[in-house]
Amino acid sequence: MDRQVLKLMQRIEKALVRLVVLGVLTLLVVQLVLARAQDPMDFYLAFAQKIETVPLEQADASFEPNLILTVEGGEPAHLKVLVNGQEAGRFVSGKLSLRVRPGDRLALDARQAPKGLRLKVSGIGQELAYPRLNQVWPAGSSIIDLGEVKSK
Repeated sequence: MDRQVLKLMQRIEKALVRLVVLGVLTLLVVQLVLARAQDPMDFYLAFAQKIETVPLEQADASFEPNLILTVEGGEPAHLKVLVNGQEAGRFVSGKLSLRVRPGDRLALDARQAPKGLRLKVSGIGQELAYPRLNQVWPAGSSIIDLGEVKSK
């Protein structure tokens, strides 16, 4: 009977040693991943963003654009619209539909676009006061600030 207890204790000891070794290795891997991140807070925010879901109240099943932009005067393939510094879309067939909110900052990235293009607001939602319908901006060879979206 003493041998059986001794064998059982040895098995438990082996399992505990393996568990500790795996824990230390896991800790080392996590520390290496965090050390490679430029800012540890960015790592946590990116991880949380990946696992975060949209609440059911905010889930928008149907996309209803409230801003429609068109390009005039040439090929718009290299134009990008930025909303709050993030690319919101590219012009396909000269038209782009967006869903924007009051307070969003609009910009046009025309660094790679040919000269002579113009961006026109061809449709707006009833709740928007700015940008105005039929407003036009020339697309230079830079990033153009189009202003902040305002509501009525």
